[in-house]
Order: sequence, then structure tokens, then C-alpha cells
Amino acid sequence: MTGHVGHTHLFKGREWQPSGRRCRPAFDQIVWMGLPNKRGRADMFEHYLRGLKLDPRLLPDRLAAEMAGAAQGLTGADIAYVCQRAAMSCVKEAVRGCSNASDIAIARHHFGAALSLLTTEIIEAKVDPLTSCRCRHMVPTAMS
Repeated sequence: MTGHVGHTHLFKGREWQPSGRRCRPAFDQIVWMGLPNKRGRADMFEHYLRGLKLDPRLLPDRLAAEMAGAAQGLTGADIAYVCQRAAMSCVKEAVRGCSNASDIAIARHHFGAALSLLTTEIIEAKVDPLTSCRCRHMVPTAMS
């Protein structure tokens, strides 16, 4: 490929320094995207809520706006994880209660529990993202 100089590494979310193995001087570039604002987080929640069966009393756009306000500092991957975790929590609760499959719907408390679980994991995470592959949703820590 004529004119191909290197790779662009795109990092969204939390800032961290990649190791020298990932970037070659003068050939690769790093683009820092920053964290999404409240409107961006609400859009992401709306996107991930589309495929979920919500409690009929919950309006998806209103729930997305509320969750975006409570999810300050989260990335798109974190938001996807919160929605997946809420769905899994709902299913586990239904299985334990032997509910009818047609009655299963994700309620507000499932999202609250998923969000609090994620924030606890973020606070406790002290994992080097380049050397550890424990969980995809773990937050990279600043490297010294």
C-alpha cells in the first residue's frame, strides 16, 4: 500500500497510556475521544434498550434520560454492560421465582442494581488492560 504509514489507535472513555509494544514512534497515532456527555449517554442507553423487554410502566426515552444522569463518567461499553446486566438480573430473578416467560420484564430496580454493581467493580478494579484479560468491561487504570 503506497502512502500507508501506520495504524490509528482510537481510545474512547478513560485515558491511559498504551505500552511501547502497541505504538511505534512516528508511525502510529493515538486519538483520544473523551467520555460521552449526558446526551450521548442517553442516546447510547436508548440504543441498548431497544432490544430489551421493559416493564410496561417504563418509557424507554425517560428511562434512558434518567440512567444517563446517573451514569456520569461511564463509557459506551459500560452502558452496554449495565443494560446486559439488568437483563441477566431480571432473568435470574424470574427463574428463581418460576415466573411465566410472558411475565418477564426488566424493571427499574434491575437497572439500579446493575449500575451500582458496575460502579463498585470500577472502584475496585486495579488491572493493567494490556497484560490482563480478566473482563472486557473492566476499566483500564492509569499506567505509570
